[in-house]
Amino acid sequence: MENNEKDKIEEIIEALMIKAFFEKFTRDKKVYIKGMYEFLRKKVGLVWLKEKPFYSKARKIYERLHSKYRRVKRHKKMTKLQNKYKNLRIYEAYSYLEMKGKFKLVNEDIETFEEVLEILFANLKKK
Repeated sequence: MENNEKDKIEEIIEALMIKAFFEKFTRDKKVYIKGMYEFLRKKVGLVWLKEKPFYSKARKIYERLHSKYRRVKRHKKMTKLQNKYKNLRIYEAYSYLEMKGKFKLVNEDIETFEEVLEILFANLKKK
């Protein structure tokens, strides 16, 4: 199998896992790696998925995405933001944006995220 095809499969696996995390963040559905294997096998349905490298690749991608969520939850600035906006799922929203590659867990991006929240809430404060 060519390297490009493996890279494409990894991209598909990552995209599907990000969608699964979105379901977790919005609908409180659980994300389990074992269930993820079965879901991906059915969704992608390629011969390569039956091979052992699939499981190790899927596991690595899952662990990488899940560790982003854990890092966001441990970050002091994110905890302050979550406490400031108690009715919002700050950890989940920021983790999703980081998984999608839109933000990183750095001060500048966190400040930008907070500014976006302030813009969104500015209209509510006027009413």
